[in-house]
Amino acid sequence: MFDSIVNYFGDSNFLPHGYCLAWDPLLLWSMVGSDLAIAVSYFSIPVTLLIFIRRHRNLKFTWVFGLFGLFIFACGSMHLINILNVWRPVYRLDAVLGVLTAAISTLTAITLWPLLPKASAFFAANTLAQCELQAANKSLGESLALLEQRRSQIEESERRFRLTLETAPIGCAVVALDGQWITVNPALCNMLGYTEKELLKMKYQDFTDPRFHAEDDARVKTILERGSDTYRIEKRYRVKHGREIDVQLDIALLRDDYGKPLYFVTQIQDITAQKRVEAELQASRAKLVDGFTSLSQQNHDITLLGELSAIIQACQSLDEIAEPIAHFGRKLFPDYGGVLYLRRDTGDVLEAVAQWNGPLATSDSLTLDQCWALRRGQPHGAHELNGLRCAHLREPGPPGDFICVPMSAQGESMGLLYLQALPEREQQIASDTPPQKLAAMVVERLGIALANIRLRQSLRQESIRDPLTRLFNRRYLAESLPRELSRAERERQELSVLMFDVDHFKKFNDTYGHELGDQVLRMIGDALFVQFRGNDIVCRYGGEEFAVVLARTTLPQALLKAEQLRAKVRSLEVTYRHQAIGPITISIGLASSAQHGFSAGKLLAAADKAMYAAKNAGRDCVVASTEDFAAEPMTELPSDPLPRNEARPSASSLLAIP
Repeated sequence: MFDSIVNYFGDSNFLPHGYCLAWDPLLLWSMVGSDLAIAVSYFSIPVTLLIFIRRHRNLKFTWVFGLFGLFIFACGSMHLINILNVWRPVYRLDAVLGVLTAAISTLTAITLWPLLPKASAFFAANTLAQCELQAANKSLGESLALLEQRRSQIEESERRFRLTLETAPIGCAVVALDGQWITVNPALCNMLGYTEKELLKMKYQDFTDPRFHAEDDARVKTILERGSDTYRIEKRYRVKHGREIDVQLDIALLRDDYGKPLYFVTQIQDITAQKRVEAELQASRAKLVDGFTSLSQQNHDITLLGELSAIIQACQSLDEIAEPIAHFGRKLFPDYGGVLYLRRDTGDVLEAVAQWNGPLATSDSLTLDQCWALRRGQPHGAHELNGLRCAHLREPGPPGDFICVPMSAQGESMGLLYLQALPEREQQIASDTPPQKLAAMVVERLGIALANIRLRQSLRQESIRDPLTRLFNRRYLAESLPRELSRAERERQELSVLMFDVDHFKKFNDTYGHELGDQVLRMIGDALFVQFRGNDIVCRYGGEEFAVVLARTTLPQALLKAEQLRAKVRSLEVTYRHQAIGPITISIGLASSAQHGFSAGKLLAAADKAMYAAKNAGRDCVVASTEDFAAEPMTELPSDPLPRNEARPSASSLLAIP
């Protein structure tokens, strides 16, 4: 066996088949080695294809790969036969393998040609798939790079968020939907007085008053259901050791990509100091508003007081004050009813002259001792002296607050201002005190005005009154007679003037003295007050002369009044040192506008001449002036006055009544 092998591969006595003429050992072994390498390579290809097919069972045309592998295997076998033929020619086997290889090659070629279009399409699709795969790989690479970039950004953002959270000057926290703290920062720990570990074991409800838990839960539920992501609230937290603080919470709800709520991100600020400042500012603003309102009201009141003062200063009498006081009283005291009492003379009775927003629980008049304000000389209200009521208040008394403010000038009580809260506005002014200051200002101005009015009236009376008889004087006669004549002319009425003189008054004065003479003049003045009407003007014309203006009086009526006056004066009893003095007589002259027109000068001159005619006729008589001033004594007085349309006495006669 060994020898056979040696002989097979040895070079002694061996003549290779087909190479006998060109035998060259080097060439021979080169051919053997190349055929062997080719055979091994050919055999490895089918093995590789078999492994490839087994790993890719879903690959198309796998049978082609198998047929091709078989062809390659046959080709490799041919190369082995070539090596064998060098030493042991096996031409039949070589021929069989050649035929088999040719058959396989032909079958492979026949099979491949129809598959060429399909294979081309397959490889084109494969190429396209590879391009798509490359594009997808590129896109995937870019996506991975982007994801990496985003991951880096997220990490950086998380670091920034963490840094911001830890260094934020206000409290920040991440809170679970059930209120559990997830993340807290140091500022929040300092604010609430707990450590981070302690806070992470707690819920936000632990810091809220239990009374507000239901409200907080309802608010959270509403936010989760309605989809609102942010909101702001202010509430009070009870922190460690029971201390309470005011906080402002800015809350944002974080959701996932599907809109599902995850947790709350909350910013918490301690606004206790801010709230305190706001409260102080609110209080200051309220004070400013109250002050401004008060100043506006004071300005309004002062304006009204100025208008009231200007009006009442222009009033000429106490009666004229009533209407302005009632008008301005409604404006100055809209929530109060009021009554103004005035003292008209030196008596102790005060009468109500003005009233507004009535009726009120006070009488129409009162005396000085019926009001505690007048007694004490200072305002008196419902709460003064333990609710002591004034006697001028009616039963059951005022339903609410009231105040009495006395009015005085130069130490004399002049009146009273009474204010009473209106029942329908009692609740509105329940917290206010009665307007004492404003009432005092009104009373002060009223007192000054009343004092001025009284002073003017006093000066006026002194200027138009005779100090001895208190009758009007000649100056008043000069002012009023033209006015009365104008009225009589306008009303087409007759006016008469009576002038008289006390007979032998100078002799009377010289005999008994001026004191008795003054007494006689006063008695005559008293008689004139009794004898004539209130609208008649009775004057002391000068010395012992007097004048009387009789409005709406015809000459016959005036004659009758003159005779009554003459008889009244004659009946006066005058005594001097317990001794009766003879009767006092007067000489009276009359003149009427019916004869002398409506000129004051002519009428007085006519009456004066008629008076002197009476003196010349023997005194103690009445003489009426006619149109021509001719005077003849009249022996008897007609029983009835002459009617206006009756014939007048002739111009040549003077009517005389002895």
